[in-house]
Formats: sequence, C-alpha cells, structure tokens
Amino acid sequence: MPATEQTWRDQKLLHRLFAVSGLLMLIATIWMFVVDHNRSWKPYQRTARSVEIKMTLWRELQYKTADQVALNTKLEDNLAATRLQAADAASILEFKEVVNEDEDTAGYTFGKLDTFVSQLILLEGTPEAEGVRKSVLKELRNILRKSRFREDTLLGKRKFAAANRDKEVAVLGLLVRDDKPQQVQDKQQVKVDKVKKTFSDLTVGYDAANAHREKLGKLINVITQDETDAAIELSDNQLALKALTTAVIERRSTYFTWFGPVPLPGKKSLELPSLDAFTSPLKTDHH
Repeated sequence: MPATEQTWRDQKLLHRLFAVSGLLMLIATIWMFVVDHNRSWKPYQRTARSVEIKMTLWRELQYKTADQVALNTKLEDNLAATRLQAADAASILEFKEVVNEDEDTAGYTFGKLDTFVSQLILLEGTPEAEGVRKSVLKELRNILRKSRFREDTLLGKRKFAAANRDKEVAVLGLLVRDDKPQQVQDKQQVKVDKVKKTFSDLTVGYDAANAHREKLGKLINVITQDETDAAIELSDNQLALKALTTAVIERRSTYFTWFGPVPLPGKKSLELPSLDAFTSPLKTDHH
C-alpha cells in the first residue's frame, strides 16, 4: 500500500481535545489550590494567631509598665544589697571547723580569710563591701578547690589500684588454672591480699575526701544563699519579658523578614495559594 500523510484519527480534532483537556486540568489545579487555601479552619487559625500576637504584645507592654520597671529595679537593688552583706559568722566558723576536722587539711591557716571577714564586717553596707565580699568568697572557694584536687588525686590513685588488683587476681587465676605449686599460689595470694587492702584503703580515703568536699561546698552555698536567690529572682523576671518578646517574633507572620540590610522571604509568603498546599505554616490544632 502506498504511503500517505493521512492518519487514522483526525489531528485537528485531537488537538482540540488535548487543548480542552489541558484547560480543564489547569482549572482543576487552580480550583484545588483555591479550595485548599480556603479551608474552613484556616481563617480561624489566622484570626487566632493575630489575637495571640496582640495578647502577647499586651503582656509585653505590661512588663514594660512603671510597676514592672519598678519591680525590676527593686530586684536589682535587692541583689546589689545582698552583695554588700557581711558573710554569716556562724557559717564561716563552721566552714573552718570542717576544714580542721580532716587530718589532711587540719594545718590550714586562715589568716587571709579572717582578715577579709573582719574587713567585711566593718564595711558592711558600703560600696567597698562588695569587693571585700568577693575576696572572702574567693578564699573560701580556693580552699574548696584544694579539697577537690585532693579528692581527684585519690580517685586517680584508686583507679590505678583497681587496675593493679585486677591484674594480680588474674595472675592468681592463671596459676590455679595451670595447677601451679601451692607455694607459688600462696605467694601470689599474698600479693592479691596486699593490693586489695591498698584499694580498700584508697576507697575509704576517697569517700572521706568526697564527703569533706561536699560538706564545704554546701556551707559555701549557705553563705551565698541570699545572693543566689536574689539573682535567680531577677533572672526569672527578666526571662519572662524575653520569653514574651521571643513568642511575638515566632508568631509574627510577614511577607519579608530582614537579615541585617538583606530582605528575605517571610513566613507569610508560605501562605500564598501556590505554596500553601505544600509548606503552609498554618497547622490544625487538636485540643
């Protein structure tokens, strides 16, 4: 049969059908985006977000009112006042007694500490008291640091003793396994007993050093308790305002955000109909 340009179906008709189907698909796609963008809950979500931002801004403004500023100033003054107080004499005395009750630290001299404590009592409530108080606490923490160093040293020795004990026990086990003469086993048993005693003595010493260091640390915490409480109270008050500011930033939705002088796409750009179906920041809240 001779070749011809005639096709089985009418090309013009096929082109028309393809154009109509493509147009219908475009309309269906646009309709899908519109329906998704206008879901019944999304307007409520946008409204709820706006209300939440406004409420947070009001709370933020509340923190910036005269009362809150006065409260923050009061807390700052309270913290400053605690740093001008004399250290509790009973706690200082107990601290020195704890230092002296341990045989390894019994010979410690408290000349510098006593000098600073006396100066602090005379200067209490004056601006100069803050620096002297820092010197008192520094001296106390130096003693605590030495106690920790002794504890760490004993811990290191204890670890080496444990390794040496395990080695000697393993050697004794090999001698028993290989049925070595009893005299050889007894000699090795003496070594095992010796290293076990060394390990036991170091364990007792480490436990005592640990308890001693913890006792000193607790006394320092007692001495600085008022200052610590005042600092925590001030920090909590300032963190509340910072948390509100952060919440507003996280909730705010704009088309552009500024990274220095450079504008970047904002969260609201993800709510455009074309992107809303895939990466929308609006999510359903299940309560």
